[in-house]
Amino acid sequence: MEGDDDRSRQRHKVSTTLNSSRRGRKIVAFTGTAAIIAIVANFAFLAFKSRKNSRNRKELVGSNVKVKLSASEIRKLAEQIVAESKEVHDALASVPVDKVKYQDIMALAELEAQQFSMIQSCIFPRLVSMSDDVRKASAEAERRINTHFASSRFVSLSISHICTLSIH
Repeated sequence: MEGDDDRSRQRHKVSTTLNSSRRGRKIVAFTGTAAIIAIVANFAFLAFKSRKNSRNRKELVGSNVKVKLSASEIRKLAEQIVAESKEVHDALASVPVDKVKYQDIMALAELEAQQFSMIQSCIFPRLVSMSDDVRKASAEAERRINTHFASSRFVSLSISHICTLSIH
């Protein structure tokens, strides 16, 4: 009988060990499943949030070029570009030739860098807009900006040349 009791105890130990290992595997499986569900929920939330934000954005991603401008906004932007450019060029022209410094010339480079995306915002709609008014306003703005810069670049090149000569 003692042999039967020993076997019974061993079976009970094996059964208990199997039950605990099964329970442990179930816990691991449940924990893993919960982690996967949390990751999927987080991904879904971020995708929804990103899609919502992209609908509200009216610019090209990674660029400051505005592509959804109306004809009147394009005209106003072109006027602003010309006005700011005139202001900087007039300030540079007011400096006597013998007093022109490198910083004065750098103001022109800074102006170009600041206005690049604004100029592209005026010109780009001419190429892609479905509206005839927007395309016409864009073409008009491009002509106005080009005319202004053609005359002011001549002055800028002359001043840059004089500044180069005075430095050497």
